[in-house]
Amino acid sequence: MSCCGQKRLALTATPRRTPAAEAPRPVRPANPALRYLKEGALALRGPQTGRVYSFDAAGQATAVDPKDLEALLRTRLFEIVEG
Repeated sequence: MSCCGQKRLALTATPRRTPAAEAPRPVRPANPALRYLKEGALALRGPQTGRVYSFDAAGQATAVDPKDLEALLRTRLFEIVEG
């Protein structure tokens, strides 16, 4: 049977892990616009706002609510329009 001192020693001898630093998130524009990358028309509803976004052709850019931005980018159908 081990004594409390040995358990305490085992705890202090084990190196403590520090939480890994989170990767910085890319800075997103305050009023982002997305460019549609595929052919054909598309209409979809933003998952956070419920707003309907319509794209008639490839290359068309439309302003989107920042709340919907990440979810729309995950579809890989869009890219952010830079400045």
